[in-house]
Amino acid sequence: MRNFITNEEYLDVFTLGEPLACVMHAYRRLPETLAVGTITIFGAGPIGALHALYARTLYPFSLVQIVEPDERRQALISSKLPFISVHATPDGIRQSNLTIVATSAPEAQTDAIKTAADAAIVILFSGINYKTKDELPHYEEEDLEAIHRREEVRVVSRNIRLIGSSGYHPREIDSSIAHLRANPDYYSIVQTGIVDGLDGRLINNLTTIEPAIVKLLSDGDFGQNYLKVLFRHDHNPVIESRVVFEGGEVKLQNFTPEQPGPNQVRVRVLRSSICQTDRRVLRGLKSNSLRDGLIFGHEGVGVVLSVGQGVSEQLVGSVCSILPHYFAGEDPQVNMGMGYLSASMQHLGIHVNGCFTTSAIFPVSCIRQHIDPDFLSGMDMVGLNNGRSAHHVR
Repeated sequence: MRNFITNEEYLDVFTLGEPLACVMHAYRRLPETLAVGTITIFGAGPIGALHALYARTLYPFSLVQIVEPDERRQALISSKLPFISVHATPDGIRQSNLTIVATSAPEAQTDAIKTAADAAIVILFSGINYKTKDELPHYEEEDLEAIHRREEVRVVSRNIRLIGSSGYHPREIDSSIAHLRANPDYYSIVQTGIVDGLDGRLINNLTTIEPAIVKLLSDGDFGQNYLKVLFRHDHNPVIESRVVFEGGEVKLQNFTPEQPGPNQVRVRVLRSSICQTDRRVLRGLKSNSLRDGLIFGHEGVGVVLSVGQGVSEQLVGSVCSILPHYFAGEDPQVNMGMGYLSASMQHLGIHVNGCFTTSAIFPVSCIRQHIDPDFLSGMDMVGLNNGRSAHHVR
């Protein structure tokens, strides 16, 4: 296990802050006295891997098993997490006390319930692939998508408790970042690819015709070879570029930056990472409609370049996580800290432009500032990552 993180990797781990915060959020909803003998995770993607790593810290003596139909992901997760048992189907697996759904496949939601032990807990964590509402899974007349989205709790037959977990409160990002810094093996295990720049083309010594980010978004089969691919953007590029949806395709294009308006900030995006949600949006497997000019991406890290009216100038120069959600209106439950689900919630990369770009304007509520004197001391933020290193992966 590595016991240090370089300044460059310190920025890298921030991109895992959002997904790990979502994972940690799910376990906060469990009883503190929960006894767990067997844990089953459906899905061997980056979220499944993070669940396995975090569950092991909470329940170190539990058996962890993962159900993953894709052979490449089976091999990848087995090499990365040798302490787990990997299964192609749920047939014949051990019944578990705790089951986590970390895949968007509709059938996984019901399989997770069917294979759980009596009085087990099933965390309905992942969004579900669907083009029409008729494709959404139900179990004993329970709408599993609604339970996930609304973070509800339902009890079905055999006294199995279904717990929906869909997001996180912004403050949970801080706990997630702290956990990542204390456990650098999360980064080295889950971050299986690093590409230099949005226009980078080299992945695992294989040259792609189009930029790697376009290839990974457009070709889901290609993406199965990696858990998580990180993009290290140029800090101060000569030409600003962004990844947009246009004419039915994902394209890399240049643009001229604008200035932030009221309650907005302009951010130099330093790091970004692809989430399965980005691919689901592109494939039409969410209930929204794509529009030309949309910039994908909701996992990002950056530094604030300028602020608009109503935003403190003290934010300028701050290292920040780019949160994927913001609220278009007031919500009493959110304001009281009772949750992060709201009818007024807007999503980066879905409703508004995301962070697959060298710079962007975001609502200030999408910025989670991080101040770390040990990291920032003596660093030239203007020159950070200015000048390109070789494309590489781990």
